[in-house]
Amino acid sequence: MTAIVKHVTRKPLETTNATAEQAQARNSRLREQFPARTAERWWPQTAQSSEETLRRLTAPPFLPAANGTRAGRRRGVTKLLHWLSSQLGETWQQRWMATGAEDLCGAAWGGNSHSGG
Repeated sequence: MTAIVKHVTRKPLETTNATAEQAQARNSRLREQFPARTAERWWPQTAQSSEETLRRLTAPPFLPAANGTRAGRRRGVTKLLHWLSSQLGETWQQRWMATGAEDLCGAAWGGNSHSGG
């Protein structure tokens, strides 16, 4: 039986135990090859209700296969939407920007003092 791979997210490094420098060089090349797009100030999905947003983010293509993962993701999305609802702004994008999390690196935004809760 053969397996079909639909896509590969990253090309693995040539060496098994890549150094931090090798990984950094690869990531720099990828950032140059695929620059970040400009963030829009508004688009229709950012103005949806929390119910519509929850429904969209817990359905395909975002739906994981495992039931336990689905339940955890639903709880996480619900908490995130509730947290964003407490921020100033008319859209989800405006509320996210109001948190200040966009300016923090990596997982640091989770401990953001601007979170309001």
